[in-house]
Amino acid sequence: MHQIIKIDILNTKVLAKFFKEIIYYSTNAAYQNSKRYDSIQERLSN
Repeated sequence: MHQIIKIDILNTKVLAKFFKEIIYYSTNAAYQNSKRYDSIQERLSN
């Protein structure tokens, strides 16, 4: 019983790290894309 709880905590930590990285990379990618979009808009308007 105690072993299962220990494994559960470990899995939760791993999943939390995994989700943090996914969120970080997806927001970073979205930010990069919006910057790229802004520069394209600037080029089109000039």
